[in-house]
Amino acid sequence: MYISIGGVQRQCGMPSFSEQTLIWPDVAGIDAPVEDCVITCRDDGFIMREDFPETWLRQTYENDTLVFTSLPEPEPYDPGEEPQEPPEPPGEGKYTQQEKEAFIEGLMEGAGINEQA
Repeated sequence: MYISIGGVQRQCGMPSFSEQTLIWPDVAGIDAPVEDCVITCRDDGFIMREDFPETWLRQTYENDTLVFTSLPEPEPYDPGEEPQEPPEPPGEGKYTQQEKEAFIEGLMEGAGINEQA
């Protein structure tokens, strides 16, 4: 596999493509940011795809890996922050345990179910 950027061919590892992210591993010597079309080709020259950087939200080039993505920038985790309690699911916490038990008892009586049986 290889990619061609601005007419310059560079060997690459097996790329990975999804709807939100394109990854070209093992690509050396790229001048970032990439501004030209990235043409992905098989070794026999067959063009598999053409990708334009301006159609993606952002790009990165680290450790010889070029990435185009539409995913937002990840927010750094601050271990000093206190974890927040997840919000209570809708409908939870509206009734006390006693109210819930009384409701169930009423349903059982209405259905003719005797708990002592």
